[in-house]
Parts: sequence; structure tokens; C-alpha cells
Amino acid sequence: MSAVKAVVLYPHPTDKDEFERRYAEEHVPLCQENLPGMTQLLVCKVLGSPAGKPAYYKMVELHYPSMDALQADFAGRGGARVGKHAAEISTGGAPTILLTTA
Repeated sequence: MSAVKAVVLYPHPTDKDEFERRYAEEHVPLCQENLPGMTQLLVCKVLGSPAGKPAYYKMVELHYPSMDALQADFAGRGGARVGKHAAEISTGGAPTILLTTA
């Protein structure tokens, strides 16, 4: 299979400044340390939606060369740590995770 990505959609946090701090200082380094198969981490702040206020605050793409590489990263302890931390810092509700082609 060709390149894939995990897309993580974070809802609006209860405290945006704290979310941004924890995301930059804790979560990004955690991803870089614990997801060795990841080839790119792309972080985007959602600016708007044609339908009004967007449901999501931040969209993150974790790129992988293959589904096997993505699954290998998230099957281990490192992937579990990253997932647990993502849920912990997502104070506006659970993040939505999608697996897509790259």
C-alpha cells in the first residue's frame, strides 16, 4: 500500500492557551520520540468553515510510508503513550482520528 496518514481533529479546548502550550511543549516532542516510523508531522489551526463555527480547533496529520508502518508505531507502548496524551490534552472532548491516503 502507498503512503498513508493519521488525521487527528481536536475539538475546541476549554483553555486554548494551555492546550497550545501543552501541545507544543509536551505532545509534539512525545510524537517525535515515540513514533519512529512517522515521516512528517503537519499541524494546522482551523480558521473557519463555510457552515459557520468549525467543530474542530486543530487538525494534525501524521504521515507514514505505509499502513504497516503506521500500525507498527501505534501497536507499541510509544503509540499508546501518544494516544493517551492526545486524549488528556483534548479538554473540549475526545479527538477524532481518521486514517487516510496521503
